[in-house]
Amino acid sequence: MRGNRSYVLYGKTGNKRFSLYIPVRLVPEVQTAIRNGKRLQELISAAGVTYVNGLKQQKVRRTHRGCRFMMTQEELTVWYEQTGISQAGRALVDRIRSSQPVRKVGSGRSNVCGRYPSRKMGVTVQFESHQVELAAIYEMEYDPDVLEYYDQPTSLRFEYSSLLGRRVGALHTPDFFLIRKTEAGFEEWKTEDDLVKLAREKPNRYCFSVENGWICPPGIAHATSLGLFLPCPLCAGHRLDVSAKHSLP
Repeated sequence: MRGNRSYVLYGKTGNKRFSLYIPVRLVPEVQTAIRNGKRLQELISAAGVTYVNGLKQQKVRRTHRGCRFMMTQEELTVWYEQTGISQAGRALVDRIRSSQPVRKVGSGRSNVCGRYPSRKMGVTVQFESHQVELAAIYEMEYDPDVLEYYDQPTSLRFEYSSLLGRRVGALHTPDFFLIRKTEAGFEEWKTEDDLVKLAREKPNRYCFSVENGWICPPGIAHATSLGLFLPCPLCAGHRLDVSAKHSLP
């Protein structure tokens, strides 16, 4: 008679080796955790290299605000005048620029979170997914059109109709707030699969437009009232635009 399979996890803590019996039902979760741990280690190593290189170049690229390449108050005032953002929008921008992220991101069973040492911003920037949001950070970090960007910037109140037609109000925290050369606004990044699922559950909050791609109507309404753009979710490297712009290629 063939015996039952058994699984043992071997490891090392300090100078001591250990072995741990793993029940069959927990094997898939343990394997996923190990893969995520290895991936996170790779990301941390890469981030460490980027951070060290940034420190080496601080003396060369230092500005009057230290290693942080933010606009000065005078530059910001000029930018406000050029973009024509409303007073309410300006107040929101000022608050985001002077505040810490409103929430800390966390890892789940299918995502690896972390922090990216941004040379552009001079601080570490949170990401909740190494496959989606970290890719967004890379894009913003090296896009010359992006002057500043902030993670988990603030909570917005969205209002829309549910599947049953009832009016719903919900607080939502976008992934990022961007200040570009000619505009500012929010971006949220999601996979296409997540967007499809959300569109089924909340069709009046997330939907697909043949002309504009994935959009968030309540986000558009909220951002427009402040003179900002609000690309809501972006699918796997494509911004879900709330400002009626085309998705990134």
